[in-house]
Amino acid sequence: MKIKNAYFQKIKSLKELLLEYLPDVIFEQDHYLLNGKVLSKIWVELDNVSVNKKNTWQTVFDFFIEKMSAFELFYYEHEDYIKDLEINT
Repeated sequence: MKIKNAYFQKIKSLKELLLEYLPDVIFEQDHYLLNGKVLSKIWVELDNVSVNKKNTWQTVFDFFIEKMSAFELFYYEHEDYIKDLEINT
């Protein structure tokens, strides 16, 4: 198993716990870029905003603060398990 897939699977195995921090989280194991590269994504969306429109910047900043802080807290609480690829991979 590739390392990328191993980390994705580790976080996915904690999905129920992650949903407590980010109830709107989306998992996509195989996301294809236009250049043909395949990557895995775990993300949340914010609709109806644009970083190119100054009047939505505060909404975007608030979203980043809330969601990134939640994911960071989740990660730090489960960091040892996620980093240790010898466990459950």
